[in-house]
Amino acid sequence: MTEQQITDALGRPGLLCVEMTALDEDTIRTAAQTVTDLWQSPGIGHLWRTPGHDGVRARIWADVTPEPDGWHTGQLRLFNHT
Repeated sequence: MTEQQITDALGRPGLLCVEMTALDEDTIRTAAQTVTDLWQSPGIGHLWRTPGHDGVRARIWADVTPEPDGWHTGQLRLFNHT
């Protein structure tokens, strides 16, 4: 994709799209949950398989824009030692 196509798809700085491939759905769901736990994300929209290729694929969108105080939700989790 060109930089303009990416900008058009994402809408604004701070949004990202992660495309994942794993051998099984449980692994994809675990990885997607990790992204969702760290950033604002609606989670996996759908899973798909490509005929002739091993594994399952998923795409997840996330908003990694810092909070107004400059902290990311994921950064705050690093300090939680309970």
